[in-house]
Amino acid sequence: MKIAINLWILRNKNLDGIGIYTVNVVTRIIKNNPETEFILICDKNFTEPFFNFPNAEIHKVFPPFRHPVLYMYYLEFVLPALLKKLKADVFFSPDGFLSLRSNCKQIPVIHDINFVHFPQF
Repeated sequence: MKIAINLWILRNKNLDGIGIYTVNVVTRIIKNNPETEFILICDKNFTEPFFNFPNAEIHKVFPPFRHPVLYMYYLEFVLPALLKKLKADVFFSPDGFLSLRSNCKQIPVIHDINFVHFPQF
């Protein structure tokens, strides 16, 4: 099985809550599934050894899609083509963004929807 993981959220050295979550969860998933091939999709080279596993390969997309309009272009055009080319079975998105144009099975993570349940807080 090939699982593609969107690591776009890891765009800076100062990891925030979602970045820390992403590093911890993705590291554990890769480590605990040595028989699975992981495709890590990002737009920068990692100097940190977050995902140094034999069953994980980093695919760097160019150019970096930092503007929201460019990121939507990435999600709807670049990503579906990349997932098809790499023959990914599943796309995991720790930042919750998915592609509407991809036929690949997709799993988003939606963080902190407390504001929906408790708008007064």
